[in-house]
Amino acid sequence: MEFFKYGPLDQYFRGQSETPFFANASGRIYVLGCDCGEVGCWPLTCVVHTEETTITWQAFEQPYRPIRCYSAFGPFVFNREQYEQALRSLPN
Repeated sequence: MEFFKYGPLDQYFRGQSETPFFANASGRIYVLGCDCGEVGCWPLTCVVHTEETTITWQAFEQPYRPIRCYSAFGPFVFNREQYEQALRSLPN
C-alpha cells in the first residue's frame, strides 16, 4: 500500500472506494498483489458484500487468468463489528 493510492482505506475495504481506479469496480478490491509492490501485477481480487452483521469477501478472481476457477476459495465471512474496528485502526 506504500506505492498505490487506494483513497481512504476504510472505504476501500468496504468496496466503496471513490478513487477513480476503483469507482466502477462493483465493490471489487485487490486483496493480494505481486511481491514486486505493484498491485496490478497479478492481483487476486474479490467482491466485498456488506450485510447488517457480516462482511463477506467472495467471487475471487485473478484477472490475467480468467479460466482459473476460485469457486472453492472462500467465501470469507467476517463479523462486521470486528471488521469495522480493524478498519478504524488503518491509516487514512
